[in-house]
Amino acid sequence: MKSNKVINIAVLILLIIWMLNYNQNYNVFLMFIDWVRGGFSTSIPTFDFFDLMFSLFLPPILAASYYIFRNRLNFEINTNFGLVFITMFFVYSFLFAPLLTISDPNYQFNQRIARLISPFESIKYLEKNESDKTNGSFNYKNRIYFSSYSVLEDSIKVFQGRNQTIYNKRQIVFSDQKPKVFDTFLPFGTDDYGRCVYSRIIYGTRISISIGALSVFISFLVGLFLGHLAGIAGGITDKFLSRISDLFLAVPIIFFILFLLISFGNNFFTIVMVLGFSGWMSIFKLVKDETTKAKNYDFISTSRQLGFDSLYILIKDYFPIIIIPVTTNLVFQFANVILAESALSFLGLGISLEEPSWGAMIRSGQGYLNQAWWLIFFPSLTFVSLLITLKILGEKLVQHLNPILNDN
Repeated sequence: MKSNKVINIAVLILLIIWMLNYNQNYNVFLMFIDWVRGGFSTSIPTFDFFDLMFSLFLPPILAASYYIFRNRLNFEINTNFGLVFITMFFVYSFLFAPLLTISDPNYQFNQRIARLISPFESIKYLEKNESDKTNGSFNYKNRIYFSSYSVLEDSIKVFQGRNQTIYNKRQIVFSDQKPKVFDTFLPFGTDDYGRCVYSRIIYGTRISISIGALSVFISFLVGLFLGHLAGIAGGITDKFLSRISDLFLAVPIIFFILFLLISFGNNFFTIVMVLGFSGWMSIFKLVKDETTKAKNYDFISTSRQLGFDSLYILIKDYFPIIIIPVTTNLVFQFANVILAESALSFLGLGISLEEPSWGAMIRSGQGYLNQAWWLIFFPSLTFVSLLITLKILGEKLVQHLNPILNDN
């Protein structure tokens, strides 16, 4: 199947998810209306302005831009729908997590009845008549989760495990003269704290991709600058920077990472910086080799004689030469960074334990392997799927960018 066909399908799926958001608990359309009615000063609960703007405006803008400019897109890659579907799932999870999730990833349902619920089951709840919630947001103040209930003359007795609470009938939403029962479907079950595993996996995708993208970007900048400097200067500068690169490669990088995390703490910024500055060596070698070969080309010598500055020559002349090998390297390095971040989280050295990181989720599920297999299975499946997808995308990118492989 050609790339333009599968992209059309992916864009349609994006629009369908966006339109179905009208029926979701977390409804960005209603939240935006509340924000406008409040004179743009009403605080947005639970999620920040980034989520609201991205979920509300970005899907239709992306879809409209694609259909307007698709005739100018000059590429064809033989691929399959499965690969595109998995890729778009991770892209949507990163950009539009609130549209795809069931609950706040850190929200704990009532632990008496929601702890370690099996996959593909539901948790039932009654809803209060009170209207102290903001439209569109994840707000659970009015929900009463229960294992069973009984209707008395003027009240309702709600059972939550061994506990029971009595509510006046006026407090509860009724339908056809009986309490209206709602339910929340839990496709991946809940963890030991009663949190939705599916929602935590979706937001864990955002964390892993964010750390991976930012770390790879830092590695790219450092490797590009040092590699270009070594290739242009040569001599002592080249030897010095090459020995520094060899030193980083000779020492197991895990010791360097652990030292920095113990010294500066394991927050999001520190992990991004540590993983970014520990992965520049391969890019450095690629850029240095390509720069060394290209610096004597006639068109680069002409640009230098015409008086163009070094930055202009780097962007206009060197960059088109080095971009192909560097791009393919970055894709594979992106997968390595995500693997490293998950490994650190598994060891307890990742970001805060409250954040839904895949490695931390796998670690917390170790103690429940016989009792709750899904705590390890679903995060591991998502993690492996992302790594395999990145590997396949990297190979297809190499074939597409390499004229010899592309002709074959």
